[in-house]
Amino acid sequence: MRKIAIEGCYATLIFATAIAGLPGFVVESKAVAQTGTPPTENLPAYNPKPLGTGYAVLIDYFNQPELAERVQQALGKNVGLVSYGQRPYLLALHTSNQKDATDTLKALSDRGFWVMVVDSQKVTLLRSQV
Repeated sequence: MRKIAIEGCYATLIFATAIAGLPGFVVESKAVAQTGTPPTENLPAYNPKPLGTGYAVLIDYFNQPELAERVQQALGKNVGLVSYGQRPYLLALHTSNQKDATDTLKALSDRGFWVMVVDSQKVTLLRSQV
């Protein structure tokens, strides 16, 4: 049970630092730290990369990570985390099809999300799923 809690802390730390861009730490008591090492083998790798050609449908989540869950429910699929113009956004869709991008923009906008379609070559993928 303790290992699961520590893994959850590390996963939350990675998510929060990727979104806010601030340093973060997980602190363990000496007794726990002496009995084992942090479970780094289960942590997702951080490997930012450009999206490439096409259209990216981005959602401004206004520094409210819980908004990702609402977007995922609206889309019925996972969303990613990207950087565009040195700001973090949720990635709803990356496609070469302009109609798909426009349809997704309209669907999310109709549900009250602040959405935009941008040139995906100017977008950096931070996480494929949040």
